[in-house]
Amino acid sequence: MMIPFSAPPRSAAKIASLKGTLTALIAGKTEAFKFEKLSDAAKAGFKPLPQRIADATVVLDGVRKNNDIWEVSIRIRYAAGGKILAGNRGWILQNDAYLTGADGQRIDKAGSHSSAVGEDEFGVTYQFDVQDVEGCTFVYKTPSSIQSVPLEYELKNLPLP
Repeated sequence: MMIPFSAPPRSAAKIASLKGTLTALIAGKTEAFKFEKLSDAAKAGFKPLPQRIADATVVLDGVRKNNDIWEVSIRIRYAAGGKILAGNRGWILQNDAYLTGADGQRIDKAGSHSSAVGEDEFGVTYQFDVQDVEGCTFVYKTPSSIQSVPLEYELKNLPLP
């Protein structure tokens, strides 16, 4: 973590006090968003399908075949909107996302990438190396809420080199 401030004069031996406020993002309980019947989502005319748990909304935007892989596109948004997501979206790509086959077995993703960035939402497309999505369920796990918590700090008598 970097804290930018003007350098004290070279004659100073220490910083008497350095105060400020940090903002921590605290994740709530992780919930599983499950989208069944992916083959229906792959058909023409499919309308985005939202699911909401607490402050989190995950929208299934579409499912499509792309050469030898299947892609599942979603968008994530939180009730607090852009204030929570701005500059802090990288963790969303680390959330657990997978398919379960008709036999209930987990099928891990082959890859993922961000597909849309909006003021209050973030889109991700996941790739799966499967023959077909018939009977598959897409599972996406994310915190059900994100809270912004201010943390005040004060460091005293910091010796300078």
